[in-house]
Amino acid sequence: DQLAAQPGVTAAGVSGGVPGWAVRSGLPFGIVGDPVPDQSHAPTALFSAASPDYFRTMGIRLLRGRNLLPTDDQRSVRVTVIDSLLAHRYFSGRDPLGRSLVFDLGTKTDTLQIVGVVTVTKENGLAADDVPETYMAVAQLLGGRAVQVFISVRTSRDPQELAHTLTQTVARLD
Repeated sequence: DQLAAQPGVTAAGVSGGVPGWAVRSGLPFGIVGDPVPDQSHAPTALFSAASPDYFRTMGIRLLRGRNLLPTDDQRSVRVTVIDSLLAHRYFSGRDPLGRSLVFDLGTKTDTLQIVGVVTVTKENGLAADDVPETYMAVAQLLGGRAVQVFISVRTSRDPQELAHTLTQTVARLD
């Protein structure tokens, strides 16, 4: 909120990664109500955390449903926004909104209700094949505490003009 309030900043968001930053592999998942897949053939998707303004900041368009909201926190139903590749590949001919995904996190599982569908990003870089992706509300992941976060800022001016002010703001909050 403090970064977004700076003059010249039009949007700011927090996420667990940004497109093109690193090559990540997907986590196995299932669709609640569908037959449980054999673990060796389970579908996979990238699993990212994002703040409500992340999609607007990064120019990722909402296609259906809704974006993540500030009210998507520890007290609410655990939700996810999926990309259109995941929707097309695993829900072809079916509406994914309101359905739930179950992720295998190794020692436990996490069930997330699908509330929206967004455009595909090149998460693993421009040269990599597209990988289905799902975004969880950052406030629902570890209560909003993450080991690593990325801050994305969209500006109406040259970002270099704002770099010092934004760096100071982050340092003050850290």
